Amino acid sequence: MVVDDDPDTLYLFKEILINGYNVIGFLDSIPAFEYIKVHHKEYLIVLTDYRMPSMSGCQFVKKRIQELDNRIRIIIITALHSVNKSLKVPI
Repeated sequence: MVVDDDPDTLYLFKEILINGYNVIGFLDSIPAFEYIKVHHKEYLIVLTDYRMPSMSGCQFVKKRIQELDNRIRIIIITALHSVNKSLKVPI
């Protein structure tokens, strides 16, 4: 699963991952969580943006995904200019 509020970034990651993986993409973390609540056993990896308008990637992961299914691995991506900020993810 890929969650990113930027349509171009979402498209790029879906195209890269589509070979060999069951990939679904969402532009908003709220419908993404509604989907994964039902289908979480089908996914081993969630790739999500760090900053999104309705629910941040950190909130999506920490408060939602990890409570739902702790076997799912998380990759958080960001366009932040500072690597230090992107590494301060409270998971």
